[in-house]
Parts: sequence; structure tokens; C-alpha cells
Amino acid sequence: MSLSCASGRERCKLFYEIWTRKEAIIKANGRGLSIPLPQFTAPIGSAGHWQATTIEDHDRVKYLLCGLDLEPDYCSAVCIEFPSAQPVHNPTINVHQYNLTF
Repeated sequence: MSLSCASGRERCKLFYEIWTRKEAIIKANGRGLSIPLPQFTAPIGSAGHWQATTIEDHDRVKYLLCGLDLEPDYCSAVCIEFPSAQPVHNPTINVHQYNLTF
């Protein structure tokens, strides 16, 4: 589903999913917001499934992106550099729970 086709609460949720995944990609790249966000797409899929992506016109490095479903109403994603042409099957990342007090 595209952001322009969504409405109401679903549109808001989709916006944050896209933003969070794009943020993970540019952080994995190391160039941060110097990469224009409209210049590339962030694949949206089910949480827990790895998807390959690239940043066009910046490099030909591939990245593996995975949305995380940690809490209701929150979006999270992790992205790792994937320079090899060989596919990686089921990479494992351990996420530890932290209790934060504000």
C-alpha cells in the first residue's frame, strides 16, 4: 500500500513505518540525512522478514532491512550492510530489552 492511498490511522502508521525504515537505511550507510530521503524507497513488508534494498546514485552496496514489531503503536527497523552478492538466509540479531526511566 502506498502512503497516498492510505487514510486516517493507517496512513499515520504507514508514514512512521516508511520513515523508520529509511532512517535505518541512511544510518547503515553512514551518510545520514545528507542522502535525500525522496531519492530512494524503503521496502515495506511484514515485521521480522528481511528485504534487500539499495540507495540509487550513491553506491551499489546492498542493505538488508528488517522491520521489528516490538510494541503496539511503535515502529522500529534494523538495517545492515550487505556487500556480498551471496544471499544471507535468516540472519539473526539479538535484541535486548532495556528499561528506561525518564
